[in-house]
Amino acid sequence: MAPAFRGSLAEAIPCGISAGCAAVAALNPAILPILSCIIKDNFPIFLNLPFSAHVILAVDLGCAMHSYFGFIASVRFYVLLLKWNGGHLKRFGFYTLIFLSTMGCAAIWEIFEFSCDQLLHIDAQRVMESISLGHTPVYDTMVDMIVAIAGIIVFYASLLLDRLCGRKLGKSFYGTFADTAKNTAEDQEGAR
Repeated sequence: MAPAFRGSLAEAIPCGISAGCAAVAALNPAILPILSCIIKDNFPIFLNLPFSAHVILAVDLGCAMHSYFGFIASVRFYVLLLKWNGGHLKRFGFYTLIFLSTMGCAAIWEIFEFSCDQLLHIDAQRVMESISLGHTPVYDTMVDMIVAIAGIIVFYASLLLDRLCGRKLGKSFYGTFADTAKNTAEDQEGAR
């Protein structure tokens, strides 16, 4: 005979949703392989490895998780822009697009947290904790966004450091992918 559930349904739903969110997050590394099948173009496997680590680290790292997200999302958008001929953009536009895309993803996450708060009556955005500590109700959201910006700044610093070192890190990390993206862009221009 199965043991009876002793809690209320309202107590069980957030636990079930948390488990469901963890399961969806675990599928995050499948995004690029699925996208590869849809657009019939391959992405380098190294783009999925940082997101896999993010799923593992996201258990309870708070601000560090949002900073790491800012970094790896910037890397992913950098490579996607190279692959989709973003290299033809002016440098300022290229890096602004990376920044805005990463911040857009961070904002979507915050909207997800807000929706969970409203629908499930939980405190994913830590509003009650912020108020009890004397902060504004949006304190956690703003800190998350600012820390995501810090991750983007670390990404930009890594690009600057790579440039100062003669692009050795970029060549070893992005390998022939960047060359392939550049050659594809040149082929497309030649076809015009």
